[in-house]
Amino acid sequence: MPPDTPTVTERGTDTVMVTWNAPSGSQPVADYDYRYRPYIHSAYWREVTDTEQTTRQVEIDGLMPGSTYEVQVRAVNPGGPGEWSSSGRAQTLPPPTPTPRPGGQLLIFSDPGDEATKLQNAVARAILEYGYRYQTRTVRGAEMESIRNLGNRATNIHMAVELPTYASVLEEAERGGSLMRLNQSIEDLSSQSAFLIPQYTKTANPGLNSVEDLKRPESQRIFATANSDGRAVLVTCISAWECQRINEKQVFGYELEQWVQLEDPGSPEALYNRIRSAFENQEDILFYYWWPSALATELRQQFGGYYQLVEPAWRQNCWDTLTSNITAPNINQACAYPDTSSIKVVRNEVQQEAADAFEFLKEWKLSRQGLSELLATKARFRFFLLSEDQYREAAFAWLRSSNEWKSWVTPAIAADVLDGLRG
Repeated sequence: MPPDTPTVTERGTDTVMVTWNAPSGSQPVADYDYRYRPYIHSAYWREVTDTEQTTRQVEIDGLMPGSTYEVQVRAVNPGGPGEWSSSGRAQTLPPPTPTPRPGGQLLIFSDPGDEATKLQNAVARAILEYGYRYQTRTVRGAEMESIRNLGNRATNIHMAVELPTYASVLEEAERGGSLMRLNQSIEDLSSQSAFLIPQYTKTANPGLNSVEDLKRPESQRIFATANSDGRAVLVTCISAWECQRINEKQVFGYELEQWVQLEDPGSPEALYNRIRSAFENQEDILFYYWWPSALATELRQQFGGYYQLVEPAWRQNCWDTLTSNITAPNINQACAYPDTSSIKVVRNEVQQEAADAFEFLKEWKLSRQGLSELLATKARFRFFLLSEDQYREAAFAWLRSSNEWKSWVTPAIAADVLDGLRG
């Protein structure tokens, strides 16, 4: 039997302590081997063998600051080495941030909660802290609240205001005349849909092309469950999100209510797990999700991707109806979600009081490839909700491996950032 999962605890910016219990069994243990690797950006184990170690504790040093490591242990007896244990994990302490510049502007980022913006915030904050020596923090709020926070001075930077979705909210926040729109924050457009299916489902059912096809009995059978009375089940978004109400209105507007049953997953984590589990097991699923996201990136890279059923094209008057207070049963038209672009918006004082930070933000524009790499790094955690330290770890890993961001800053600033991340 292998030892139990080892306990791993951080001891500093480059050190973890590993302890474990002896394996069950009658044979004496002559030695313990161990191996370790960074959790989110390495597929290769570093093995430490022939240590002649019989104590059940080891300190591993020389690690990267602010990085999660997984460690496994195996026992060695006169017959040879046993099986590796399951992985224990711990994150080393993050590299200390430099002393902020005297009198520097406090840079406060709006955090609407979506992972693409949280990742951009984490990257931008790391560059501003280690490269420019600014003090930064974030203020959490729903998307509309995050935009309004710019107008009321609760924040001074928003990395990704989606247009046209939140155009009216941004215009309202701009009425004080103190906000400045910069260029797009990411090269790619954002999109979402409640009518996604796995590509393997589409390949097996070539006649399943549009939302209208969900009215056919053979299509309903693909997505029906034991409790759906023969109707196709649509795994929608959670009740706390506006998209659930829009998805329900789409079902009625497309006249699908007799053929489609909505299923509330209950939480963002449950929605993530429901979709990921279906793809891992090659199960048919009709679901809502969005791009850019770590899960969408993972579905494309590891599971063959997904297919969006064709819907009537987005129209402004249709969208106004879907986002109005009209209840779902009274909706008589529907259309697809709009594709959106994400722009950076800052308060004027950022340009006035933090001119170098302002110039950096003007230069910022994530390419499609850069965003995919950043999301794929986050996806290695394999769950939806991350702590702020984990988002920072994903940002640190991307900054260490990517050259894209170096075109937004001077070589001296880039060197300071990388030196800072080394601790």
